[in-house]
Amino acid sequence: MSQVTVRSVVYQLDGQPYEGRLAFDAEHKGARPGLLMAPNWMGVSAGAEEIAKS
Repeated sequence: MSQVTVRSVVYQLDGQPYEGRLAFDAEHKGARPGLLMAPNWMGVSAGAEEIAKS
């Protein structure tokens, strides 16, 4: 069974900081697929993270 890890990704656009999330299977090493979640105006919600993990 896979173990999905969600990590914060902080970046800047026009001097404004933003925070997204990166979800990936932590059990596999090397190249693997992942999901990069960009924030909407409210940010990335806990519910969105749970959907990414499922």
